[in-house]
Amino acid sequence: MMKEINEILELLNPWWKDGSVSRDLARPYKRRVFNRLLKLVDYRQIIILSGLRRVGKTTLLYQIIENLLKSSDPKHVLYFNLDKSAKDLKEILNAYEELVGVNWKKERIFVLIDEIAKLDSWGRKTKLIYDAFPNIKLIVSSSSSIGLEEEAVKNLAGRYFLTNIKPLSFVEFLELKERGELLKNPKLWEREIKREFDSYLLRNLPEIITWD
Repeated sequence: MMKEINEILELLNPWWKDGSVSRDLARPYKRRVFNRLLKLVDYRQIIILSGLRRVGKTTLLYQIIENLLKSSDPKHVLYFNLDKSAKDLKEILNAYEELVGVNWKKERIFVLIDEIAKLDSWGRKTKLIYDAFPNIKLIVSSSSSIGLEEEAVKNLAGRYFLTNIKPLSFVEFLELKERGELLKNPKLWEREIKREFDSYLLRNLPEIITWD
C-alpha cells in the first residue's frame, strides 16, 4: 500500500527532483484570482477552491506551487490528487515523509490536495490536521459543490477561506487567446469582438477555448 502511494507521490511531485513545475502544468497566463490567492497563502487558514471541472482549479494549484518554489524547499511542497487515489490525509503524509525525509509533524510544509471532497468526512479530517499541526499550510480544491460549504461551516468555522473559481470572464478569454488588444479600441474592432464573444459563449473554460 505504501509503495503504491509513493509511486503516485513521485509522479505528481516532479519538483522534488528537478525543482520546477512544467509549463504544461503551471501555464503562463495568470487569471485575476491568482494574485488574490497568493495573498491568502500567508495566512494560517485553509484555502478552499471550489468550481466546475475544467474551470482551472488544478492549474491555479500548480501556479501557486510554482510561486512557492521561489522561496521554499521543493521537498516541502506536497501535491496530491484524490481523483488518482482516495487515500486518507495522514496516510499520504506518512508516505510523503518516508519518501522525501521531511518530518511533516514539525517542519513547515505546504500541502495542496485536489478534489478534497473525495475524502470521507474531509472537513473533520482537515480540521484535525489544521488544529494539531500549525506548521502545515493546507490548500485544497473541490469540483463537488454539494454540501461543500456546509461541511466547511460545520467543521472549519474560522479556519478557512472559500474561493469560488468561475469560468473565464470575456476579458480573460481574450487575454488567454492573446487578443486582449481588441478591447483597446472596441469601435475599430467591433466585428472581431462580436465574433470572439460568440465563441466565448460556447468556450469560456480555460481548457477548451482552442477546441474547434
